[in-house]
Amino acid sequence: MLHVNIRFLGLLASCVLMASTVSAQELAPLDTSSPKTASAVLFKDESGNLHPLNPQQHKLSIVHFWATWCTPCVAELPEVDKAAEAYGGKGVRVVAISLDGDGHIDKVKKFLADHKITHLAPNLDFGNASFKASGLKGLPGTLFIDATGKEIARADGPLDWKNKETVEFIEKALR
Repeated sequence: MLHVNIRFLGLLASCVLMASTVSAQELAPLDTSSPKTASAVLFKDESGNLHPLNPQQHKLSIVHFWATWCTPCVAELPEVDKAAEAYGGKGVRVVAISLDGDGHIDKVKKFLADHKITHLAPNLDFGNASFKASGLKGLPGTLFIDATGKEIARADGPLDWKNKETVEFIEKALR
């Protein structure tokens, strides 16, 4: 239990640090430098059922890690929601996974409703296992996984979803 709490505190500290240092000009770059086999992604839905990502079912899977208590996550989530809306019918699956902790699905659902997030389902990371396996350094964090299961890009921090480079990357991945 102590080991889990230390990891949680480290994650919380990294989010607080990002919140205090990130401005609109300091968004995370989209790192496309080294495609690699993606780590397995499992998440719990609002009914508590575990689901694998199954990237082969989509041209592109976008896995976005966030939390209700993370200031940069809260600021970015509406853009993630807009991306899910814009690309959902084009072969892209956006899975937003909250790190609020097992048993907090009602908090996540209320947050999504209060913030008018309508295209992202309430999901939880099962024991933070998917986030840990991802190798992301803090929240928010985003992985882009192609249909072969390769991680083709990542953003370690808030991403500018309207940036020309980001939009062109997503559109190219859909071809």
